[in-house]
Amino acid sequence: MLTPLIITDVTRMGGRRVCIAGVTEDGRSIRPTLPYPGIQEDWLYTNGQCVIRPFSRVTFDLLGHQPQPPHTEDWEIDPAIKQFERMLEFPERRAQLQGMIFPSVEAIFGADIHRDFGFYIRENEGDRSLGTLQTRSVSFVRHLLDEHGNYNYRITFSDAIGQEYNLAVTDLTFRYYVDHLREVEGLSCGRIGLILQNIFNNRHTYLRIGLTRPTWEAHPHCCALQITGVYTFPDYLEGRCFADFPPQQPEEEIPF
Repeated sequence: MLTPLIITDVTRMGGRRVCIAGVTEDGRSIRPTLPYPGIQEDWLYTNGQCVIRPFSRVTFDLLGHQPQPPHTEDWEIDPAIKQFERMLEFPERRAQLQGMIFPSVEAIFGADIHRDFGFYIRENEGDRSLGTLQTRSVSFVRHLLDEHGNYNYRITFSDAIGQEYNLAVTDLTFRYYVDHLREVEGLSCGRIGLILQNIFNNRHTYLRIGLTRPTWEAHPHCCALQITGVYTFPDYLEGRCFADFPPQQPEEEIPF
């Protein structure tokens, strides 16, 4: 079933694996999937051009719906078909996100959010695993080395009803941009956090919130909340995406 999607999410999974998601013309969220080993980052390109990126309109061939609640958006696709049509203009991009906003993080998933270790919902609960919100404020952007020698990417924000969340960011462009600021422009982690916090608080900031797969060994059957897209108007990236910030070194496998 040939279906055009507006790409809303391109996220890092582990190694070179990525996850993508988009929305149909009638507002349905779709997460295209491929059999193991899944979608690799180089599949986002055609003839050296990045065609699957945020706010591109791309036609896929949806082969079969494979819902696994709360990940009800999953559709297996034909890997040979990814027809790029066009990029949305900036006013279209904001209108697209504005039309998808939920009033709060809690309203997105249709299930209770547990907070005893991080933020998560239970496997097999909920109506969806993706949603959009506009932030009320951003109180912290964290980019630091953890005890394993890997960099963290986290944002602490308040939603429209004032509830605060501290979530990991898996948005591929955000991660590559932060790495670029550190590795190429030579900014300290603290400086990067302050710059981005200021940007997000002085522009219209939209976040895509998603859920991990329930694969944690320490916490089985738990789907953690994560930030799968970071967008501002005016655009803090000035129209650029992950393809404009090639990594200086391979990324490590990301634990979820």
